[in-house]
This record gives sequence, structure tokens and C-alpha cells, in this order.
Amino acid sequence: MASQTETAIGPIDTAEHGRIVRTTEVRNAPDRRKRVELEELCAADRALVEQFGYMPVFKREFGYLSTSSFALSITGLFASTTITFTYPLAAGGAASVVWCWLIAGAGYRCIAFSVAELASAYPTCGGLYYTVSRLTPKEWASLVSWVVGWINLLGQVAAAVSIGRDFTWYPSTNQTVGAMAALTVLNGFVNSLSTYWMSNMTKVYVIFHFAVLLSCAIALLAKTKNKHDAKYVFTHVEGSVGWFPVGWSFLFGFLSAAWTVTDYDATVHIAEEYVADL
Repeated sequence: MASQTETAIGPIDTAEHGRIVRTTEVRNAPDRRKRVELEELCAADRALVEQFGYMPVFKREFGYLSTSSFALSITGLFASTTITFTYPLAAGGAASVVWCWLIAGAGYRCIAFSVAELASAYPTCGGLYYTVSRLTPKEWASLVSWVVGWINLLGQVAAAVSIGRDFTWYPSTNQTVGAMAALTVLNGFVNSLSTYWMSNMTKVYVIFHFAVLLSCAIALLAKTKNKHDAKYVFTHVEGSVGWFPVGWSFLFGFLSAAWTVTDYDATVHIAEEYVADL
């Protein structure tokens, strides 16, 4: 006779499922805990998504670490910050670098919390353009979804072409086409891998990223001889690019944050592939 396991969502025939993947404790009432199979939690999530007319098809193999690493790889935190660091420093001085990042960071955090709430309620690969289709009045849903989707795409294109260059080297047509073809093949190969390999690659990336970040930070602190004091860091405003007034030039410091913390809503598109690391 098949054994029965009681969970928060009812009795489960363990023989029918073949094997128990993992279990965790959940609190479904004050001072009450039950053992719940994570496989059943995924089934409950799928049932919830199906209620608003969406059929999930992806495997759930992204965990907390791989999802966080995915977001980090999208922003390219270390590389993006170092490349764009000169813009606020030249436009408004040290104070522009510090305060523009702090202010932008607070705003980005609020946006991230809102996006996370939407991803939790609508965990689909469509992302925000699908979410707005569920939250917008029916007569406007198609138009708003179309606009959001295209704004997202055009924003990515605009961010890529807005990166400056020194115009000292011009690639030939063959070089341009060759680079594009090589990147297309490489990206196509990587994205053709299964979710299992994608998840593990992102886990490796986050370790490598933080190792490089810490190494460079330690090296700069150890080898830099002349360091500015705290007053200079937080209060020194200086426009060295000729943009006036200086207050206007100071605001260009937000460009560094805008270029760096971009497209982090990409994690919403893998919400359908996420499984809790419990």
C-alpha cells in the first residue's frame, strides 16, 4: 500500500511521485509547523500561475545563489562602475560620485522591491510586459504591454550605444560583421545549454566577480599613497569639463548609476525557473 504524507496542501502519495526531492518546514498557523515537499511547493506555484491563464514550461533549476549571480552578471557591477566612474568625477568631483550613487541607490532599491513583488505574484518568463497585461484594464492591456516591451528593448539598445569611445580606431566592415557573427554564435551556444548548466555557470561567475572586486579594492587601498580625507570625499564639488552651472554638471553623476544598475529586472524573466533553496 502506498504511504501517505501529510503536508500543508493536503495528503501526498509518495509512491505516486516516485521520490521525495527535498522537504522543509513551513508555518501555516501560529505555533504550527508542517513538513512540506519542495516538489509540492513547485506544483502549487504552477497551479497558481495556471489560474491566470499561463502554462509554465521551464524547469525550476535556478536557486537563490544562481539567481542573485544572474542579476549581478546583468549589471556587471565592477566593470560597469569602473568604466563609468570618470563621468561623475569629471562632471561634479568626488561629492558627485558619492551622493549621486547614494541617492540613485535608494531609488533603485525601491524599484527593486516593487519589481520583486510583481515577480512573486506573476512568476512568468514574460516579465514586466506580461505583468502589466494582468494589472491594466482589458481595453488597454495590449497597447500598454506593447509599449512596455518596446521601451525595455529600446532602453537596452540606447544604453549600449551611449557608451563613449575615443574615436582613435575605426573597425572595417569585415571586422564589424566578424565580431557580430562571433558574438552571435557564442551567445547562441551558451543560451542553448540546459538550465542546469546555466545555473551552475552563474554560480561560478559570482565567486569570480567578488574575488576580482575584493582583490582590486585591497590593492588600491594598499598601494595608493596619497589619499583624500572624508571632507574631500563627501563635500568637494568641482566641474572640470566646462559644463555650467556646476550644480547642473553635478547631476551628470547620476549617469554612472544609470549605466551600471540597468536591466536588473532581467531576473524577473527567470522567475518561472526559480526554486527555493530551502
